[in-house]
Amino acid sequence: MKKIILFGLICFAVMAYDNKNDSNPVPVAELKTAVVSNQQVTSFRTSDDELAAKLIAVSDSRCPSNAVCIVAGSANLTFNVSDGKNQTDVHVVFSGDEKNSGSQEFKLGDRTYNLTVTEVLPYPKTSTNPSLEEYEISVSIEKKL
Repeated sequence: MKKIILFGLICFAVMAYDNKNDSNPVPVAELKTAVVSNQQVTSFRTSDDELAAKLIAVSDSRCPSNAVCIVAGSANLTFNVSDGKNQTDVHVVFSGDEKNSGSQEFKLGDRTYNLTVTEVLPYPKTSTNPSLEEYEISVSIEKKL
């Protein structure tokens, strides 16, 4: 009799565990990254809005790819972001080695957004620096709640 009760409790525990895992997963917001370059307007879709971003300035002091440096340096980037009615310039400092580097909060109208830079290409070289037209910046924009 004890074996039957023990078997019943094990079956009940297994079924309870399986039902717990069947609940709907919590949706996770996916950041969509796009490449922004000079002379090209790139569209970003947030939960409610469609934004357009364009690279307008780069000041790159990162360590050249063919050099050995004590400091990694940074790239100062300026984007023009608009929602069709409002526009603003967003300044971002990207160093690639700090936790919050490459992220900047900004406002368009009554809404707040966060622009995040994840990659800046190409790296400068000791002989030449890339022109503004050569830069391709990986960017994501999300609406802040």
